[in-house]
Amino acid sequence: ENGSRLVGLSRERRRVWDVDGPKLVRDEPLGGASLKAPSSLSPSGDRMAWCENDGVVLEDLSTGSLTRLALPETPRSTSISPDGTRLVVSLPSSFGVWKLPGLERVWAVPNPSSVPTAVGWSADGSIVTVAYEGAGALLLDARTGEALARIVEGRAGAGASQVNVLPSLRYRL
Repeated sequence: ENGSRLVGLSRERRRVWDVDGPKLVRDEPLGGASLKAPSSLSPSGDRMAWCENDGVVLEDLSTGSLTRLALPETPRSTSISPDGTRLVVSLPSSFGVWKLPGLERVWAVPNPSSVPTAVGWSADGSIVTVAYEGAGALLLDARTGEALARIVEGRAGAGASQVNVLPSLRYRL
């Protein structure tokens, strides 16, 4: 992200600030958003996405228009690509990528685990990163959804460790 916008979510409202101003760009009721799932702000600060119980909402921050992506399951996380042209969504049974702004599906693949996940992107947008809560990580080809690598935690019983894959594709335990 270029740091020009800041997003804040509470139980009742979503707010977006223009840091350069500083000024409040958007102050709206939150609706049915899941506060457990992270929201995503595009790197240019022009779009915001968040998870709700029945899908994902994409907001164009310049116009305020909302686009809803209905999904068969409650999404766990979402992330907008570094170039702002794609959206990845994690569901309990699958991962999917959609083109922005129209939300045309590019691909969907099964989620091989029932462990909660957080999704993200490599710095160049070529890889979707999947962090499994306390259970390693998965790297997917952003064009096809093909599994490229699995990163497994160290020895068994290592406590509450977590594998985090950074946008540079380096990882840390």
